[in-house]
Amino acid sequence: MIKRIRPVKSLSRFKRSKKSRRSNPPRSPRGKNGGEGKSTERCVSVDADSYPVGYGKPPKSGQFHKGVSGNRQGRPKGARGVANLLVEALNEHVIVVENGSPKRMSKLEAALRQLADRGAAGDLRALNMVLKRVDIAEARSEPAEELEAADDEVAQGIIKRIRDAQE
Repeated sequence: MIKRIRPVKSLSRFKRSKKSRRSNPPRSPRGKNGGEGKSTERCVSVDADSYPVGYGKPPKSGQFHKGVSGNRQGRPKGARGVANLLVEALNEHVIVVENGSPKRMSKLEAALRQLADRGAAGDLRALNMVLKRVDIAEARSEPAEELEAADDEVAQGIIKRIRDAQE
């Protein structure tokens, strides 16, 4: 039995207040650049006097400098990806009571057993998932194709040369 996990605290402190939402200027139907396509270039070489600062046009001091990335520090060394976190979470062990006796197993194994039990009980969605997993597992475990006579001769010749070289 898995203990109940508490939800993450609300991130309301990061939400914008209603007042700040209303203060944004109305958007132009043509977009930020006045109908032009989206500009991917961050630093535009325009004279400081003739460059209009406004909505969608930040001041020069706030734009990236040429040759400098916006992500200077990059990904931190200790950062882990979603796949690694998922594998770690599924490999954690839990204690499950099965037939009156506690057993220690990974979360993945417990989840697969529950899925198989639900499929056996008649849950069609669970049964469909179980059958798909069985097909995948069988496809991976099928033995390699039989070697033809010519391939078998070549393999035997290689094995003979290896044995002769070892002696």
